[in-house]
Amino acid sequence: MSDAANDSRDGVRTLPSPRAEHKCPELTLAEIDPGRYVERVPLSQGSTARIVRARDVRLARPVALKELLAGSQGLRLRFEREAMLTARLRHPSIVSILEAGRWPSGEPFYAMDLVAGRPLDQIIAEATTLEARLALLPHVLAVADALAYAHQERVIHRDLKPQNVLVGAFGETVVIDWGVAKELASADEPDEPDEPDEPDEPEPPRPALRTIAGAVLGTPAYMPPEQAAGRAVDERADVYAIGAILYHLLAGQAPYRSGESDAVLATVREGPPAPLGRFQPQAPVDLLAIVHRAMARDPAARYPSGRELAEDLRRFQSGQLVGAHRYSLGQLLRRQVRRHRRPIAVAAIAALVLIASGVVGVRRIVAEQQRASTQRRMAEQYRADAEDLMDFMLRDLRLKLEPLGKVDLLGLVASKAQGYYASRPIGAAADDVRRRAHAQENVAEVLRMQGHAPEALAAYRAALALEDDLATRAPADAQGLSNRAKIHRSIGWLVEQQMHSESALGEYGLALALAAAASALEPGNATWPQEMFAAYHHMGGVRAHRGDLPAALALHHTALAIAEQYAAADPASEPWQRRRAIGLFSVAKTLMVQGSLPRALSAFRDDLVLIDGLLASQPTDVELQRDRALAYRSIGSLLQNQGDRAGALVALRTYVASTERLAAQDPANAEWQHDLASAYNTMGRVLEQEGDVTGALAQYGAAVAIGERLQAQAPDNANHAGALLIGHRAIALLLGQQGNLPAALSRALAASALAERMVGRDPSNTDWRSTLALTYIDVGNLLGDLGYWPGALDRYAASMAILERLVARYPDNGDLLRGLADNQDAVASARLALHDAPGALAGYRAALALRERLVAAEPSDTSRRFDLAAAHGSVGDALLELHDAAGALAAFRTGLALLGPLVAQDPADVDQQHELATLRRRLARARLMARSRARGKSAARAAPPAR
Repeated sequence: MSDAANDSRDGVRTLPSPRAEHKCPELTLAEIDPGRYVERVPLSQGSTARIVRARDVRLARPVALKELLAGSQGLRLRFEREAMLTARLRHPSIVSILEAGRWPSGEPFYAMDLVAGRPLDQIIAEATTLEARLALLPHVLAVADALAYAHQERVIHRDLKPQNVLVGAFGETVVIDWGVAKELASADEPDEPDEPDEPDEPEPPRPALRTIAGAVLGTPAYMPPEQAAGRAVDERADVYAIGAILYHLLAGQAPYRSGESDAVLATVREGPPAPLGRFQPQAPVDLLAIVHRAMARDPAARYPSGRELAEDLRRFQSGQLVGAHRYSLGQLLRRQVRRHRRPIAVAAIAALVLIASGVVGVRRIVAEQQRASTQRRMAEQYRADAEDLMDFMLRDLRLKLEPLGKVDLLGLVASKAQGYYASRPIGAAADDVRRRAHAQENVAEVLRMQGHAPEALAAYRAALALEDDLATRAPADAQGLSNRAKIHRSIGWLVEQQMHSESALGEYGLALALAAAASALEPGNATWPQEMFAAYHHMGGVRAHRGDLPAALALHHTALAIAEQYAAADPASEPWQRRRAIGLFSVAKTLMVQGSLPRALSAFRDDLVLIDGLLASQPTDVELQRDRALAYRSIGSLLQNQGDRAGALVALRTYVASTERLAAQDPANAEWQHDLASAYNTMGRVLEQEGDVTGALAQYGAAVAIGERLQAQAPDNANHAGALLIGHRAIALLLGQQGNLPAALSRALAASALAERMVGRDPSNTDWRSTLALTYIDVGNLLGDLGYWPGALDRYAASMAILERLVARYPDNGDLLRGLADNQDAVASARLALHDAPGALAGYRAALALRERLVAAEPSDTSRRFDLAAAHGSVGDALLELHDAAGALAAFRTGLALLGPLVAQDPADVDQQHELATLRRRLARARLMARSRARGKSAARAAPPAR
């Protein structure tokens, strides 16, 4: 290839200049006898042209005719240019032009090969699995090859989409509809702008397909941002479109959701589509990288033309390294394994034989006591080597893979190890027992991180039984005490996730006692306090879930004090600095739930500073990245509650982006997938407050999809159930606001059933009991909206019974008080709908008293102040029903006075704007009533006394 062909300018390869004769000449169309094409059958029709299937009697073969409908001179010129451009392109995957002409009536047409096939989007829709869609990749490669050829000819398509790719019965792939194709200028002459249509003969409307200078041309869902903005485009626009088709193939849906063209165009201009890894986390990373580069927002970051994209796709298909992806060492090693599978397989078999030899050797030793001592030593050595290898993979390698988010790679190793140890009896020696205990614990750790809770719990308990056996032999062994403490803590964490908080507290208590005993035996050893810290930390978490916030806060402060003591003694100790960060986060989270928002925000920010410092020296540590993301989520929520929407948005978007990156790194990590579901729920709430209902529903839907998948894997996991329930509740609320009451009720009932199941597993868990009460309120509200008030009141009564008991036990818990106030409001609204105005007024006033109590406890919480303003409005409604115009006026004015500063602080909050408008309407109604009553009294005074 010549140097000129490789010359790079702004990241775009300069192709050789086309020959002068490639420029389309003026076309003079001959008149054609319509009798040459018979058996005409319409196939499709647009606003400017139609496609007809016909038989060419001269050549006795089927053809497709494209005919221009009556239109302007500009349309006629464009149609003729399309025929010339398409006829010039001779490629197996570009439809061939057989003839061009005009009918006696003057309308131009051209004849093409009839491609007997179906559009690619239909075929993608029928492929319901990722594997099935990946099998369609050769069709996308054929499109890239066709466009590589077109780009070499200096022609761009400008309207590539799956509908314009036909797939024949024998796998042939053809790119059609070159109606908006454009011939680019040669390298030494400027591009000419599109010719506008003649103004006196306007073209019939075709969404997002206009040729007025600076306007948009193409199909919005597959066009690059520069095309959506109406700017000039080159080969890289087609590259983007091929990437969008590949996105559609992998995700099973278009990059941007269908809708009005202008709305889609605006979305394309605003930002990139949803990350492809969200829809298909199992997709090959090489292919995701190709899509990412092809669909880069900056044209200079894309492949220069279809040729480079086709080359990368071909490299992917042949198993070679693709240029768009930067490979990690692990990925390169795995590729080497795949490329050299046969020799590596031989080596693997040899390793397995080695392990099996050890197992068989041990069995023979037991069965054949007379074998020679040299053979016995060899067999023992084989066994020890095999177990050392498994121990290395399950412990040392796991600890190295864990910060990289790659523990899923050890799943098969854990499974094989379980089978191996199940087949081999345990020796009586203490070292043999300790080795087996460690092995079972390592297997359990891998299973836990992959979300296999029952299997992990069984492995932990097997390890604990072995450690307990050793403890009977050496009860004062500090290391043994610490080992048992760690296993008890791990068991406690698992049973806590399975909604057994009492059992979890017992396990954590045992862990704390054992760790304290180890520390007493060796006071100078900083290892044992690590387990004490962990036990206090987890016990605080259980107490918080049970609603005992003062006890939770005390336990978290104790854990933090331990971490700060040892971190101060050894400032360079990274593990103790991490524990400081964990302790700060837990303290801050408890303060937030307790309602101490300024203190909570300060603690979260201290935590973030500490995490950033750790990340500066360990930027690839995914656990630190996760902790940082969670800190941003909490900071965002607090800023939102304090009315700082701009700061909240920055923090929450950082949280969501970080969580998406983590989940994409290790799709098998159930904890990170749960974090991702929580992130989508959080962003859904943000979009909801901004009035973007469609975007909010999409975020909540993504959270529900992840939650359902996680629930299927671990039905009793409380965290997974929580993310799923939040998504169901949020969708129910939005659907109810949109008037889709049956669908909303179905979602609310699903959330309620899930909460009932979780409470059934652990009735002492305050979080789940209060959540169940809120789901009852949701169902009651929807039943009321459907006019079924008896059922609504039943749900409200069930909710009230739960919340009143919880508030009586934990009177300072802000979340419980708010839930009870919501319940009082719901009951009052039901009574108002049933024309029980006195009962409604009593309920609204009870809720108002609770709202005032909440605001007094934390005046900086804008959400509490908003609720208080709305509560005054509800009291005013009840007073209006009782014809107390003066009281209603006072209530509405108080509500407006409270709401005014909130709206001024955050004018973009949709909920506040809606409530402001509602209160103003109510105030106007109260004024009318007051005036009417005043006129009535005046008329009564002016009337003569009755005789």
